[in-house]
Amino acid sequence: MRTKVLAICSALMFTVAMTGMAFAEDCASGTVKSVDGQNVVVDCGGKDVKATGDAKVGDKVAVKDGKVAKAAKKKTEGC
Repeated sequence: MRTKVLAICSALMFTVAMTGMAFAEDCASGTVKSVDGQNVVVDCGGKDVKATGDAKVGDKVAVKDGKVAKAAKKKTEGC
């Protein structure tokens, strides 16, 4: 009985940890709304995400792990 309870608690804690990682704030691309030193607020389709990095207001950026990076341009395929 004791091992079953331990197994269920372990599975539940694992599920909660994975759910938290899934809801981490990342943004594929967005526009910088405001800058305060290294702190940046990015508008990601109606949701504001706070991150750190070097950007100017109006820049198109991507947010990954709480840091900003210039948004990658889409490449055009050749013939």
